Amino acid sequence: MKSNKIITANGSSTIKPVGFSADQQKLMINHIQAWNNNERMMGQRFGIDADAGWQQETSVFSGNAATVPHDSFGQWAAGGIDIKRSMLGIFDDLASAVTRSVDIGVMVDYYAKYSDNSTDVNVTLDGRGKAKTDQNVIEYAGTPIPIIDNSVSYGWRQMQTLMRGNGGGLMRDNGMRNKNRHILEKREDMALNGFDNINIGGSKIYGMLNHPDRNTFAHGITIQSATPKEIKAAVVGTLKACHADNFKSGFTVYMNWDDWFYIASEQDALATGTPTATGALRKTIEQELLQLPGVDRIVASDSVPVNTIIALVRDSECVEILDAMPLAQVLQFRANTTDEYVFKNMCAQAIQLKSDFKKQMGLAVGTVA
Repeated sequence: MKSNKIITANGSSTIKPVGFSADQQKLMINHIQAWNNNERMMGQRFGIDADAGWQQETSVFSGNAATVPHDSFGQWAAGGIDIKRSMLGIFDDLASAVTRSVDIGVMVDYYAKYSDNSTDVNVTLDGRGKAKTDQNVIEYAGTPIPIIDNSVSYGWRQMQTLMRGNGGGLMRDNGMRNKNRHILEKREDMALNGFDNINIGGSKIYGMLNHPDRNTFAHGITIQSATPKEIKAAVVGTLKACHADNFKSGFTVYMNWDDWFYIASEQDALATGTPTATGALRKTIEQELLQLPGVDRIVASDSVPVNTIIALVRDSECVEILDAMPLAQVLQFRANTTDEYVFKNMCAQAIQLKSDFKKQMGLAVGTVA
């Protein structure tokens, strides 16, 4: 599967996967080495070359029951065709900017919310007055970090067959990529909708569309048939919902890909002319939106519902991706040469959306109603 891309106002950029921390890398290397050592020891017990595999042992389980791995009279292309998938990018866009590594043993990550101190300020000429003394009240908000995983398996003989040619290797790799894609889709859904089924002592995983402290705005339009003026008013209204919470700059606007394509391809002729007498160039609706104060970028994704405008301050004080383990593949232990090969794909990550002591938040969601 080719790399997915994030579509922004400055063009498209390839999604960069979250890297491993030093401890995470060490854990995975040790795991792979232990699995390889186990395979070698098992091969030695049965007299099989662990590097060459079954196919080099012509006397082992051979005969007229042996299968032909592929058409012996044909040839295999260097690549195969995967199912064409939707455009993701919300989770990865956040992960590229606001990821924080946490220990794999952490099930809930907490951040502190500090209250305001007393507003009592003493004003005197001689300095002998005494203002009220107090300190902050602290609340803690927690976010669980789930493990998201799935598995793909192959029979021991099927695995040897798949290892006999490039085509078989491609089929094996495709199965793993397919499973990985499903995890990417689940992470994307988490960024938008959270996980309703995870609750640890009242700590939940909320997404951008359902966080209880998010700001909301009803813009009442269908974006792909709206005028530039209506679309601009919808985005402005969404931003103003955050202004009331004292967040006024640094916004990334997330939109549905088809909605984004409309605003990126339609020109705001009323605002800029065709061109004007002064020679001013016409602009797309998107270019007009990017001139709004506080809007840094626009990101498109198929996962955002149509007619939905998400404005988020993409800053660690507002949102973080908690990373206990990036997407990785874990090999299951095999005790016997005839055990199946099981590959577990997994990650331990969560989105943590933050609000302050007064429930103010740098997130607003604009919808039709």
